[in-house]
Amino acid sequence: MRLEQLVLYGPGDDDRLKFGPRVTVFAGLKAVDRMELIETIVDALTGRLSNASVVYTDANGRRVFADRTGATFADDGIAAPGPSELLGKDPSTVAGLLTLLASDLGLGQSQSPEELNDQIAAARSALEKYHNEHVQLVEQTDQVGQWRQEVVEIDRRLATADDDRARWTWLEHRRQLDEMRTELAMLDSGDGSTDKAILGSVDSLRTAGSAWADLAAAASEMRQELGPLPQVSADNIARVAATPDSPPATFLTRMEAWRAANEARVEAESELARVSSAPPAAADPVVQAFAEMDQQRLWTAHRRLTKAAEVYNAVTAADEDLPDENTEAELAVEHAHLEVVRAQRVVDERVRPGMVGALALVAGAVLALVAIHPVLAVVMLAGSGALWRWLVMLPKAALAEAEQAEEHALTHTDAGSWLGIHLRRLDEITDSADRKRFENAANNWVVAQVEWEEVAGDHTVDQLDAVADEVKARAESVNPKAIAKRRDLARQLRDTTAAAERSARAALAGGLEPFGFPDGALGSDVAPEALLASIERRIEAGRIARRAIKLNVLLQRERAAAQQLESILARLGFTDGDLESRLERAIQAVSVARQRQAVATGARDRTDLEAEIARLNVIVERTRRAGWTNESDMAGPPADPDLLEARRRELAELIGAAGSPDVVGAEHRYKVGLARVRDLEARVQELTKGPQSLEERVARRLSRTTVLNGVEESVPVLIDDAFEPLPFDEKVKLLDRLLGHSAQTQVIMLSDDEVVTRWARSRVGSEPVVLMELDSPAAPVEAALSSH
Repeated sequence: MRLEQLVLYGPGDDDRLKFGPRVTVFAGLKAVDRMELIETIVDALTGRLSNASVVYTDANGRRVFADRTGATFADDGIAAPGPSELLGKDPSTVAGLLTLLASDLGLGQSQSPEELNDQIAAARSALEKYHNEHVQLVEQTDQVGQWRQEVVEIDRRLATADDDRARWTWLEHRRQLDEMRTELAMLDSGDGSTDKAILGSVDSLRTAGSAWADLAAAASEMRQELGPLPQVSADNIARVAATPDSPPATFLTRMEAWRAANEARVEAESELARVSSAPPAAADPVVQAFAEMDQQRLWTAHRRLTKAAEVYNAVTAADEDLPDENTEAELAVEHAHLEVVRAQRVVDERVRPGMVGALALVAGAVLALVAIHPVLAVVMLAGSGALWRWLVMLPKAALAEAEQAEEHALTHTDAGSWLGIHLRRLDEITDSADRKRFENAANNWVVAQVEWEEVAGDHTVDQLDAVADEVKARAESVNPKAIAKRRDLARQLRDTTAAAERSARAALAGGLEPFGFPDGALGSDVAPEALLASIERRIEAGRIARRAIKLNVLLQRERAAAQQLESILARLGFTDGDLESRLERAIQAVSVARQRQAVATGARDRTDLEAEIARLNVIVERTRRAGWTNESDMAGPPADPDLLEARRRELAELIGAAGSPDVVGAEHRYKVGLARVRDLEARVQELTKGPQSLEERVARRLSRTTVLNGVEESVPVLIDDAFEPLPFDEKVKLLDRLLGHSAQTQVIMLSDDEVVTRWARSRVGSEPVVLMELDSPAAPVEAALSSH
């Protein structure tokens, strides 16, 4: 629910107060002005202002025009629930439902746990009172509703009182006519032989009537239980009725076996799909980079470098005076020496094969010149020269260049060689064997570094050590051979589980022919749950079909009994009205006639009896109205209209005294009280577990919803300068948060705070903020907001 406009009609121009759909700020309102504005809004919503109307949108986005007389939808003019129906008529409750004060957020006051506990006790007591009040109002509303229904029924009976009296008189005349006809039939009995025949007919009537009534009642009860049935042929009903009441004895066991096999097959297919798809990239790019390298070379280089570093560190560990860091010149020498080692490795790898290859081409050129063709000899000599240059001259030139660079770097140090720099760090190495061991350790360490760089590039050993397990696992997951092996295993498992499922499905199909599943009809697309549901539907359909057949049998027997009863009633002269009313009239008339015959000292004159029958017959035929003979007979005479009028006046007084119970208001009053208890409990909990952030309190309040016309939705929140005690930065931050919450809940701020006013000014146009100003705040606040 979002307010759009409040209109106050006056003798002159109307006052219109417009609200934005998200955040509306009414600035420059003093405390009294804010209180009056809130009271005006609440009174307009509760229907207490005769000169006010409101426009709002509901949860479906439909605009509603409402005033004290009612509400209508703006698009079609159809009646809509007004605000007083949605929120209640109690202004204090609606104000508590809509407003947000600083005290509601625990601002501007400091209370001890004891004081808060006292407030919680009082709030809980009030909440219990609200609950009892709501229950009583609901019961009262139900009672008033029953009274109103009774008034409607009385009005209906008063409207048909004349017709009911006429019908009751007609029924009485027809009853007298039936009795006299029966009495006349008794007079025709003569010597008594006809009496015996009539008594026999009466006994047959009672027997036939009882049989028909029992069958009709049984058929009616079964028809109500079955409800409407589709038009189905007798053959189909018989076929469905043959469905057993339960599945085969071993069905559930076979069903579980099939379910397990189906789940295993689905899981195997999922695993096959998983291993067949490309593995996702690792979350850590370092792990991904190491995993894509040649794992054998990577871990070999890792071991060599680690071992070489350990040996080198062990040799140099004895000197405690070793400087912490190398100088820039020494670092340049280290770098140049690494380049020398790299170039030397290239020379070692290429020069010997290059020389052999070049000499082989020269020898081939000589043979080609002698035996084949001079052109081929020239080509082979050119290839020999290119091979010599690429594999011999260039690597040696690179090595010479690196050595020259190392010598140049050494000129900036007081050492004669790279090894001298390292030896100079160790004061105690004087023995030639120790020097040799140190030289080997240093050279091995440098070579291992070069080998590591060839494999790992810029990545370090420490990086690999930190993610060693992840790298191994990742490398295993992307290894083509491991993937192929896992795929083969998953495919074999898939085939095995699929064969097991086919076998279980074939075993399950046995014995399901009566349920519409002949042998082999369980396809692979049938799920276990679907099969079980289908079997249960078939069983239920079979039960219904058997009851439908039973109902048809009952209906046939009922029709036969009705025909027999029709014949008996026709012989006795009861031919008008439905079968049930004729049977009741016949039994009553025969009973009365037999009593008269038993107690009478002499029968009435036949001529008088015939004349009375003729008179009553004329009356019955003249007063008969269309449809009376097709309706059930009245159980008794209609009520006296005067008594009905008296009861109606009594009910009107009771309804008037009860008024219109504000159940919605009582419900909202209970919800406001419940929110009050929860807020106090949260504040007590904050004292023990630490304060909850103010943003969370505001968010909890703005996210509160209530039931409006059966739908949970938010209502506008009127913030009555609740943030005034806050510091500047915290206040602005909280105001910015309101913009996000306003997407779900409309926010209307009433404030005399200069910070709020300047904040709203800075957001108008770029944010969903509408500003209504009454005063102009001071300029320093604007400067602070702009800098913030």
